[in-house]
Amino acid sequence: MRIKVHYTWIPFLILITIIVTLQFAEEYSLFLRVLFGAFVSLLFFALLYFREFVFGKVVFRKEPWLKKVTLFVFGGVYKESSDKYYSTHPPLLYFSRYLSNFLLAAVFYGLYATFVDMGIYALAGVAELFSYMFSLFFLIHFIPVYPLDGGEILRLLIWRKTRDYYRATRIAGLLGWCAGLILIFAGVMLLIITRQWTTDLLIIILGLTIQIAAGYTRKQIKIYEVLKTIKAEDVMTRELPLVTGQDTIRRIIREFILTSGWHYALVVEDDKLQGILTLKQIKNAIKKKKAEAPVSDFMTPYNQMRIAYRRQAANELYEDMYQRNIEYIPVLENNKVIGVVTMQALINLYKTRSGFGI
Repeated sequence: MRIKVHYTWIPFLILITIIVTLQFAEEYSLFLRVLFGAFVSLLFFALLYFREFVFGKVVFRKEPWLKKVTLFVFGGVYKESSDKYYSTHPPLLYFSRYLSNFLLAAVFYGLYATFVDMGIYALAGVAELFSYMFSLFFLIHFIPVYPLDGGEILRLLIWRKTRDYYRATRIAGLLGWCAGLILIFAGVMLLIITRQWTTDLLIIILGLTIQIAAGYTRKQIKIYEVLKTIKAEDVMTRELPLVTGQDTIRRIIREFILTSGWHYALVVEDDKLQGILTLKQIKNAIKKKKAEAPVSDFMTPYNQMRIAYRRQAANELYEDMYQRNIEYIPVLENNKVIGVVTMQALINLYKTRSGFGI
């Protein structure tokens, strides 16, 4: 499982650093206080990262198709597949993560009380901050809006009622987008009225993060719906860069990459597809100083590739490419390659059709 950290962590970590810096004893230099604040913020990030990694590994250990999660401040958002949604164990993940916020809040509150009794007030302040943060997460995740855990449960309930993954995600995502706006507005108003800038800024950042996460998911659903009436044969390119497994990496670069601008090459033998060589793999070969190596040493073999067929829906291809982080899917007919669907072609088609209001 690969975890992608979202950029909204940056303002949150900066805020945590500032809070800890201001709470630390002024008898220490500003540099030491900032350094300690940065350490505490990174410690908080590492704790959430580790928690998400462990939960994902345990819950989805038997489902290798689910490989990616985007880590936001409030938790991870998984890349799920509509045709696999029913076979996962999302309730276990969502309930476990939700309850873990309460348990962590209780643990850090206990540490806070212990450090106070011991007279270690710097660590007591950190433990109190962590306890407050996880208590806030516990309350926030109770809200039934996507992508919070309460919203994940709501989406699951809607899906079980309608058996429509896209509709369930669209409804829960819209609620999350609206909830994010409300939190941002509430945080701004509280900042004006109460001037408790640390708490109010935290609410604003959480609202912004929820809105961004929900908005991104809504965009993905819109792409699926726009592309669902398109077939692979409509969007595939029929001009194909064909090579053999014995061709060298240097020849591919010279005749296909640098002269024609191809970012991939299809490896065929006797008109049968053997694999695909991407620009990333070519660069890897050059990095290893293997320009004279055969293509077969670096290509993705046929049995590891995703294959499409002429009448396959484009939204299925987009979802498959999105889930697996691949850019190209060959289209076969009678075991022969007749075209290639690229991620860029699907995105361009979505933008064009959206521009016409389709």
